[in-house]
Amino acid sequence: MMKISLIALALMAPVSAFADAPAADTAFAIPTEVLPTGKATGGKFLEGGFSVGAYKFFALNYTTGDASIKVFGAGKQKTRNVTKFRFLKSDDTVIASGKCLIRGEENSSVFGFSVDQKNSGLYKCEFTDLAAADYALEVVVPQFAATSVGGFMSIEKDEPHRWDLVKAHMRYKGVDYDAVPTELDHKREAFHHQPIVGYIISREGKPVGRVDFDANWPNKGTMTVPVAEADGREAVIFFASELLVMPDVYASSQAF
Repeated sequence: MMKISLIALALMAPVSAFADAPAADTAFAIPTEVLPTGKATGGKFLEGGFSVGAYKFFALNYTTGDASIKVFGAGKQKTRNVTKFRFLKSDDTVIASGKCLIRGEENSSVFGFSVDQKNSGLYKCEFTDLAAADYALEVVVPQFAATSVGGFMSIEKDEPHRWDLVKAHMRYKGVDYDAVPTELDHKREAFHHQPIVGYIISREGKPVGRVDFDANWPNKGTMTVPVAEADGREAVIFFASELLVMPDVYASSQAF
């Protein structure tokens, strides 16, 4: 976010960069309802989770890395930010599970500085025991260079680090969905968080849902979803949930 670690504070401002993105007050193509995320029971060890309507979503975020040979303590390290997820019905029937990841690379200095840290530009999810042709999810994210000192990270804001490149695509039960950010709040960058505050979700070019991140609590938010399952209710809830928990790779800590 995404927001893996995802996300904290500030006021919301409209985004002129998203010229072709639906406006925040976009009319939906089908009947929808607004659902807040709530508490969820049944999570496994170290998982975070929430409920949305008759569904539950759990996620566990962690980072792995393989350090190369170092000279006088300096070297290069490749990292992977991984999110394991489970999507269930309220009766704990598992609908989908799998893992998502963002690859990154980090150069470490003798003095503990991290320079030229970049993510791969792609958050990609793999589903367990579900056909890849029918289930897939990817989010294009900007490639940032950042410097980390003592746990605090400074984000470079110059090109090509463009937030208007962010877009997501999902195939769920063989049906394609897209998502683009609703707004940006650049004040969040002062707290080392990505400025995205939510996404509009579309099917066949028509808005069918959205997710708005809670400004004060990581991985909490509000979802606008189809009322009818025939309009993709389950798919939109899943897509919104993944966008909500997608790691914020620019944050100094992760919520899940």
